[in-house]
Amino acid sequence: MAKSPLQHAHHVVPTSTYVMTFLALAALMLLTIFASYWTLPGGVLSNNILAMVIASAKAFLVIWIFMGIKWATKLARLWAVAGFIVFPLMFIMFQDFFARHNEIVPSWGGQRESALPRVMDPVGNSAPAKGASAGLRPRG
Repeated sequence: MAKSPLQHAHHVVPTSTYVMTFLALAALMLLTIFASYWTLPGGVLSNNILAMVIASAKAFLVIWIFMGIKWATKLARLWAVAGFIVFPLMFIMFQDFFARHNEIVPSWGGQRESALPRVMDPVGNSAPAKGASAGLRPRG
């Protein structure tokens, strides 16, 4: 029989669970500090991978225990996992956005220009407005 969210009562977590989680987070913090002084074979890439593994373990503990995903429904767990999938995808999309200034596209006038929007002066000409650099819109 599936557990209904309407029948869900507040879960009482023993204090010992929080204390053990705190001690685990403190141990992982010390491991992070000690790992920052190590130089692993493989250089910076290996050190960064180790740092990300430790940080992921700390994030998992916080989400699993302090945010209560351990005692949540399957739907809440699904949304927590979906958040970890969407977050890296967001950074991948931003990499595309930041690379746009290098992309040259043909314009209607036959000239080559950036894919970023042009700044229009108040009259409507395509020349940049005073005080604005090419490709950026002035605030105001």
